[in-house]
Amino acid sequence: MGSAATDVPGVWSTADPTGRSWPAEASTIRFVPVDHDDLDAYDRLYRRIKELVVDEHSWPGASILADEAERIMPATRCPKAVAACVYAGRKWPTAHIACATRPRNIYTGVKANATHAALYPLPKREDRDTVAADLGIPLAELEALWSTLPPRTKSFLWWDQTTRQLRPVTSAR
Repeated sequence: MGSAATDVPGVWSTADPTGRSWPAEASTIRFVPVDHDDLDAYDRLYRRIKELVVDEHSWPGASILADEAERIMPATRCPKAVAACVYAGRKWPTAHIACATRPRNIYTGVKANATHAALYPLPKREDRDTVAADLGIPLAELEALWSTLPPRTKSFLWWDQTTRQLRPVTSAR
């Protein structure tokens, strides 16, 4: 099951995590599982990505956008192939962009291997506590920086792991 369900050339939408139905000309695979909570499907998908990038060298690399990372790579029960890809991501020619609305239940390797993070203001205190603890900065410092962002915009704080610095990035509405 798959389709070019988007107007973007080269994007193939599929529920097939094994790659059997992926056309060779697709430059982007959009995996949409039948059951979004089927961790085994994500495990098969990440295993196939590793095969294509690392084992077979069929792909020169992969950039993986993991939307709803807390569902795909939860802190507990993270699928083995997902954890391996996240853990080895700095050695393999892969990159991860992990998006989550709640930063509390994400596999620790995602945070440990993060080189950058876009941090949008969070309404829940426990989420803000988690982010501050993950960054190793006082919560008051994080909240003070968030308070400098203009309201109702797509502004965020940019975390650079190398320099261990946060800076505001503001944008117009």
